[in-house]
Amino acid sequence: MIQRLTDEELKSLIEAYNAEKDRNARTRIHCVILWGKGYDWATIKDVLMISEGMIHEVIKKYRMSGISSLTENRYKGHNYKMNIPVAGTTLSGELVPMVPDNVSIGSGMGP
Repeated sequence: MIQRLTDEELKSLIEAYNAEKDRNARTRIHCVILWGKGYDWATIKDVLMISEGMIHEVIKKYRMSGISSLTENRYKGHNYKMNIPVAGTTLSGELVPMVPDNVSIGSGMGP
């Protein structure tokens, strides 16, 4: 097995791995550590349970931008708000009559 990264690079990656709290970022760093130590893609795929496509992307990012590219959070989230109407109102807040199902609204001439 031929080591692909220097001992210093591996040491920096291991330090980043130990400091990282995000599970997905740790997986990306772990991938580069295994690759840097000389493991083949099939072994990395088996050990980390990730796709070859992910291995390719992670190594490519590391080569281009270093450790910081492995730890950035790409999740953007959303700013949706739930609008749940209160009983007796519409979504816009207008009041609507609340009539039980067993009461019939007839001609208004009484029972």
